[in-house]
Amino acid sequence: MKLMSVILTGAAALTLSLGAMGARAEEQVDVFVNNKQVQFPDQRPFIQDARTYVPLRFVSEALGGDVDWDGKAATVKRKGKNIVMNIGSTHPTVDGKSVTIDAAAQLVNERTMVPLRFVSEALGAKVEWQPGRVDITDYASMKVVDVLKDGQPASSFSFGNKVPFAEKGLMVKSFDGTAYQMNKVGDKVLDIQVDSQNIRVKQEIANPTSCPLGLDILLVDEDGTVRNRPAGAPVNGWCTYPVVDNVQDDNFDPKNSTPPANINKVKYIVVYSFGFVAIENPLYKGGK
Repeated sequence: MKLMSVILTGAAALTLSLGAMGARAEEQVDVFVNNKQVQFPDQRPFIQDARTYVPLRFVSEALGGDVDWDGKAATVKRKGKNIVMNIGSTHPTVDGKSVTIDAAAQLVNERTMVPLRFVSEALGAKVEWQPGRVDITDYASMKVVDVLKDGQPASSFSFGNKVPFAEKGLMVKSFDGTAYQMNKVGDKVLDIQVDSQNIRVKQEIANPTSCPLGLDILLVDEDGTVRNRPAGAPVNGWCTYPVVDNVQDDNFDPKNSTPPANINKVKYIVVYSFGFVAIENPLYKGGK
């Protein structure tokens, strides 16, 4: 009976262990640094106990930092910052001063896995979350293109006369770590995601207290049909716009002649202020 109890206890422990490992493996997340996805050749990031862990070396190097490992502790240096993290310790040092965090660094598959938020913010970057994805952005290091300075006159675009207020614009195929400044205030467009239901635009709003709303967008079909989609306040840096909005289309077109939007027929997505960027829609199917 005692032997049976030991066997059952061991089996239960193994089941719990495997269950925890399985939960960790299932809660994986993609990581982007300055809009570029970080590639992890072996150990991927994971979520454990509501904390996201990332391989220290790859994320730190994507931010331009240098990483040293002495077998017990990892040291990261970037732009005058010096961070030392010991495996299993919740007391890393930042510039020689000990700080307390609620999740210790782990050694997993010979990779130093660290709490993402702590190491990113300690290196001067901002962390923004969405389901299945985390964005680490060092706004100070991003390349910034001033659309009002470097763009083309709005009249040089086939749809330019339909972009409200816009003076100049640029065609953009991908963002690739570049921020586009849209006006003199300093509002910037950083990235875009498109699916059949929604369009999401990552933005940096210069004065969110006085002007909390994001930038509006236009959907431009191949045949020249234009639909407006107003923005709400960004959530974690992203504004979401519905592809189909019949009420908005009726208001934008008083004659009520605009058919419902179809993302496969939208050729350009235009984010605008006094300047605009026209992004080639990745789901465009030649108007079909």
